Amino acid sequence: MDTNSWGNHAPERQLPPQQYTPINYLKLFWTIVAAIITAFFIMSIFSWVIFVSVANAVMTDINQHYFSKNVAQPTQVSLQQQSTEITRQLNALAKQNQQAAERASKAAREKEAARRTNMQTCQFWRDQYQKDKSDRSKSFRDSSCARAYAL
Repeated sequence: MDTNSWGNHAPERQLPPQQYTPINYLKLFWTIVAAIITAFFIMSIFSWVIFVSVANAVMTDINQHYFSKNVAQPTQVSLQQQSTEITRQLNALAKQNQQAAERASKAAREKEAARRTNMQTCQFWRDQYQKDKSDRSKSFRDSSCARAYAL
């Protein structure tokens, strides 16, 4: 086989030589425009289908929620449940307020008892200092009276 005959076939099996044809830009332009318009219409149709299905679902939900005939009975039950819940919460708040008042009253009683004790201690050390006039009694008198009058 020589290199000149390589790939050469029978003349009846050979393709005719290709001729150069220039690009028709007008046909290309109108093909692209037609493709864009077709795609736009297809997308518009799909968008409307989706919009209509969503709107239908929303309207169905609104109709069931607002215009259903069986709304009165569940509302009455839920109002009773809400009333029971509110009553329970009010009772809990009243109990908390009562406990807070008791704690405040107890704290006031304890503070008053401490003040009375401090005043008694101050008076005791005053009397002691009047009796013995010692430095020890004077320092105890000063500290106990400062504590008594600080409260």
